[in-house]
Amino acid sequence: MAIVLPAHQDAYAKAAELLASGDVTALPTETVYGLAARADNANAVSKIYAIKGRRKSNPLTICVSSLKQAQMIADVPPLARTLMAAFWPGPLTIVLPLKAGAPICAAASAGLGTVGLRMPDADWVSSIDMPLVLPSANTSGQPSPRTAQDVEADLGAKIPLIIDGGPSKYGTDSTVISVDGGTAKLLRAGAIKANDFAPYSIDWLAP
Repeated sequence: MAIVLPAHQDAYAKAAELLASGDVTALPTETVYGLAARADNANAVSKIYAIKGRRKSNPLTICVSSLKQAQMIADVPPLARTLMAAFWPGPLTIVLPLKAGAPICAAASAGLGTVGLRMPDADWVSSIDMPLVLPSANTSGQPSPRTAQDVEADLGAKIPLIIDGGPSKYGTDSTVISVDGGTAKLLRAGAIKANDFAPYSIDWLAP
């Protein structure tokens, strides 16, 4: 049964300890609550798929805490760097080519040649300074959780810790775009709207 702790540095330290040991934790973000595990730990990532009942062919979003971490995991072209500077930390996931030798396990990207990266706008990001898989903290097919209570009702019997940061600011999933060189494609509408990208010179591909 999950312990629910209010968002605080002591709670973040407990979460970091669990994650470092290969366990999972539910964490608040500005979009929805996420279910976290170390991205380089295949056993921990397998727990995420099992807890969520998620198909292992469905890749997981990777949470990073800096551009440097992002560049260790993916090839980041200038357009992606521009969008990261504009929208990170924030509700934008950018799908990029996976870098050879990236410090994540194959299961995290479902063995694909691309990876989705995001830097959430959350206090714990700088405290838990490791790449994490961070899909929404819900059983696959169920609504994405907006509160710690939503997570507890769905997954509380399956995970050890939930950090309660209050209701999510947006209450909807991140916007997902793929970037390949100077072109981009909208893969999922979310908290960032299409017109928010208007100031940037983007060659949009048809969905």
